[in-house]
Amino acid sequence: MKWNFSYKQVLSLLAVFLLGVPTWAVSRCPQTMQQADRVVVDNDSLKAWNDAGFKLLMSRDFALALEYFTKAAEGGYAVAQYNLGVCYYKDEGVERDYTKAAEWFTKAAEQGHLQAQYLLADCYVLGRGVQQDYAKAAEWYAMAAKQGEVKAQYKLGICYANGQGVAKNYAQAAEWFGKAAEQNYDNAQYALGVCYENGQGVTKDLEKAMEWYRKAAEKGHREAQRRLGLGSESK
Repeated sequence: MKWNFSYKQVLSLLAVFLLGVPTWAVSRCPQTMQQADRVVVDNDSLKAWNDAGFKLLMSRDFALALEYFTKAAEGGYAVAQYNLGVCYYKDEGVERDYTKAAEWFTKAAEQGHLQAQYLLADCYVLGRGVQQDYAKAAEWYAMAAKQGEVKAQYKLGICYANGQGVAKNYAQAAEWFGKAAEQNYDNAQYALGVCYENGQGVTKDLEKAMEWYRKAAEKGHREAQRRLGLGSESK
């Protein structure tokens, strides 16, 4: 018996039987099979599904990336849950849906994924996909901040400085600004400078205030430059 297979069919068969790519992926997206050397999926590994989805995302094959992320996310893989949330949050491969984004961020955040914790906190601040709740935002910022997420540290400092979701506490604000400032985050460096200039949460120290303003100004922070009397022409 003579077997006649097209080139595309041969690639598809190789993808299914040698690389472990599922048959639904072959039937839905044959062009991906032509790139089987870069998208290798192990059906027994949620991480592999997520990694393959990320490769597809980088190659701008958003629709198939979404399917791969979904498979891994539904299996409980936190990184994929976060990635899927980002797809819904940023309108990548799927219509923007803040509610679904928040749902997937929550699943990943509850497993300790720090970027998911940070973005979930943003959702609560902005009321995106969830009811606006500054207390919950502060809780999630704190969880991410304790893991070293620099923007979460800064925003937690803002929460304490403004009494937003937590009791106003300048000492706590300065502490969290300091942690983020030490990681070279310019907004936090500026905020810490303000604390030292005004004696909020720390002993007033104009020298230290200028030091932190300079660090922020070197990174292009406009307000820090203004405080130092620099960059007025560019404002």
